[in-house]
Amino acid sequence: MLLAIRVSNYKSFAGEAILDLQKSSFHRTRPPEGREWDDVVHPLAGVFGPNASGKSNLIEPLSVAKWIVMDSVRDPDSTKTLRQPHACHTEKASSFAFDYLGADPVNPERSIRYRWSLELDDSGIVAEILEAATTSRWRVVFERSREQIKFGGSSEIPKASQKSIEALLLPWASVLSAWGSVRDQGSLSSARDFWFDLQPIRVGQSSGPDQLGAFRPGWPVRTETVASWFQDPARLAIGMKLLRVADVGITGVRVEEHQAPVELVEKIERVNRVAAAILAGEEPTPDLLAETEMTDADRKKLRSLSLRFTHGEHHGEKFELDRSAESTGTLWWLELTIPLLEALATGSTVVVDEFAYGLHPVLSDHLVSMFADPNLNRYGAQLLFTSHDFIVLDSQSETAMDNDYVWLVEKHRGESELIHLSDFPVKENHNRRKRYLTGKYGALPQPGYLAPSDIFKLRSLLTSSKMGSVKQ
Repeated sequence: MLLAIRVSNYKSFAGEAILDLQKSSFHRTRPPEGREWDDVVHPLAGVFGPNASGKSNLIEPLSVAKWIVMDSVRDPDSTKTLRQPHACHTEKASSFAFDYLGADPVNPERSIRYRWSLELDDSGIVAEILEAATTSRWRVVFERSREQIKFGGSSEIPKASQKSIEALLLPWASVLSAWGSVRDQGSLSSARDFWFDLQPIRVGQSSGPDQLGAFRPGWPVRTETVASWFQDPARLAIGMKLLRVADVGITGVRVEEHQAPVELVEKIERVNRVAAAILAGEEPTPDLLAETEMTDADRKKLRSLSLRFTHGEHHGEKFELDRSAESTGTLWWLELTIPLLEALATGSTVVVDEFAYGLHPVLSDHLVSMFADPNLNRYGAQLLFTSHDFIVLDSQSETAMDNDYVWLVEKHRGESELIHLSDFPVKENHNRRKRYLTGKYGALPQPGYLAPSDIFKLRSLLTSSKMGSVKQ
């Protein structure tokens, strides 16, 4: 569960921005006796604002942080991606802090609260601190300055593991990433687990590798993930229900498995044999090439899955379409709803950039409402999203988002500012959607207007250009 994120000097956020999902009435380190985290933390946070205002820049660090924890020991580019200071403050450090919960291995009924802080400059990680709170008091797990690290007295990380972690601290390698390389990680390793469970979903180019869960509509990456749902009979029923909810006219789904061409398999086998010989320090002789064969498991990796969608009867006959013939909205609906349902079932956090992309407003409203419904959201799942779709602000919508769930981003003189809707005097009878669209809360684009003379001038330019090309 995510409690808060702080961003400073990252892209358009020159100053500090804090998105806090804790209820305003909660001011403690842990919930009081008799209350759970679900009682004091919001299940939803929607970030709205004009194009290029900085909405994506606010939540993107979560996706990049996951990449850092997973891979920064081997791939320094993950951490370098987070070092993108505001163009007017390139000499200053960028800083981030993530406040979240992890499982308590001693008491599964309780959670450990963590606060992970990072400070970066052009040379690498300046500082990295992890704090943990199993009681009402914070304790330092580790504190790092450049390549020097000090472990807290109650870090519970064995001495041998501490030395192994310290040996891996290159300028761009995070301690949380190096921690995953040791065998005995101690009882506070759930500080890493949160990042593996986090599901970042983004329309367009991803900030990290595709295995992070970031993807774009069109299914270049997620086809097999979605297809695996429809291969499982139990999940197939849920998947079909999702399609019926969306009312897209699909009555069935079939999964096709494709084997790579034989010549491709043979080529990969030859490459693998040569690579194995080189790694072993041997010359890849013809005899050696003939000795190594790919296993069935290796060959399985070369198979791909595709989906065929059955549509209702047309003049008495059903017909199938492959994914390329389906609408972007239908594909995005499946790509988005499957991880959202999994989050509801497991109590994980999902971060979605451009949430309403390709979806009818009623459908996007329905998805958001599931996280606001305590009957469906029973395990502490969270949805953090950016969007231009303001139907969820309407009091007549299915969600009717609480004021505390709504955040706005606007940009002044090239710098983004984060605003909480609860900072405004919003009354119960206010039509928030209308008031937002009329500029009462700011964070609204102010389009300029073209004059008729501009269109006339453009027409003249295009006409003369066309006439010139004809003469040539």
